[in-house]
Amino acid sequence: MDTSKDQPTLLGLIIDSNPFKLNRLGIPTKELFSHILVFVNSFLALRPENRLTIIGASSELCQYFIPEEFNTLDNNKTWIDIEHSQIRKVDIDFLSGLQTLFEKSSIDNIQNKDTCKITNALSRALCYINKNLKSTSKNDMHSRIMIISASDDDPKQYIPIMNCIFAAQKLDIIIDVCRISEQRSPFLEQAAEITGGRYAEEIIPSQLLQKLLFTFLPDQYTRQFIQAPIKKEIDFRAVCFCHKKVVDIGYVCSTCLSIFCHYVPICSTCQSKFVVTAQKGNETDAYPPKLPEKVM
Repeated sequence: MDTSKDQPTLLGLIIDSNPFKLNRLGIPTKELFSHILVFVNSFLALRPENRLTIIGASSELCQYFIPEEFNTLDNNKTWIDIEHSQIRKVDIDFLSGLQTLFEKSSIDNIQNKDTCKITNALSRALCYINKNLKSTSKNDMHSRIMIISASDDDPKQYIPIMNCIFAAQKLDIIIDVCRISEQRSPFLEQAAEITGGRYAEEIIPSQLLQKLLFTFLPDQYTRQFIQAPIKKEIDFRAVCFCHKKVVDIGYVCSTCLSIFCHYVPICSTCQSKFVVTAQKGNETDAYPPKLPEKVM
């Protein structure tokens, strides 16, 4: 990605709209979303060529707040018309989509109220950006994804979220993460680190707007001249495929690279059979697999 040029930005904004987690953290939703709207309006006001989509994610749902049709600009309109009409439309569509998402969030149907469909939203943002990059020259526009997150990591989403991270890295799409929760998110920390984005956590709701405008609003070109937040040590530990828990030491399938927290005779992912050989000593536990054999 060429950051030496001042170019328009294609932004996929993902907002954690889990009402149960926000209420549990004591975050005033009215103040939170008003700050996000100011950030969105500021992004659109930077230059008329900027494009964005806004995606909301709750515990069981994921939907567009701002549809793709919003980005089809009328070339006959002046920027004054765009500023008043389209920015106003963003506010209306955002609040309407947020209300719909809250109403559809059913307490009875939610098993884990502390997580959200972040992988679904991230996949949609990647598809949206990739579609727009194909319609224009990739070198004519910066692309990035920003995640405003409060929910906990869901170990069951580890594999798909890592796939999304590597897909973003391949497309030169950076992922910024703004955590409004005191609890760390190892998954999103890795997303920001691998793609070259920014990560900020433990943000007080009253200071959210300041953090959004001074840390996340600048594009890739402008960030060359602004000091980035100090990075903390990143937790790169993996999650096992069997019990979905973080492991320091595990067993890895040499065929598909699946990770397990304990020895298994057959890989649950690719069905490879692990051959165990005797070792010296009095060890009675199962040994790490050597070469796998395909089960016929």
